[in-house]
Amino acid sequence: MFDYELHRIQQAELLREAAERRLVRQVLTARRSARRAARRSGRPGGDQDAPSPGGGRPTASGTRRPGGSGPAHRA
Repeated sequence: MFDYELHRIQQAELLREAAERRLVRQVLTARRSARRAARRSGRPGGDQDAPSPGGGRPTASGTRRPGGSGPAHRA
């Protein structure tokens, strides 16, 4: 009888752990989906570390400084 009770307790613990892992995975998936949806729609409150829409590349017009090919170093 004692072995059976230990087996049932162990089985219940394994089921609880599996349910907890499932819940964590669902939360992570929902959070990821919400961040993707926020980035796609342009809503604020999405992922703060998301790259800019242009990928961080400068635009074609107005990116160079007048009078030189790069930033000037002043001593």
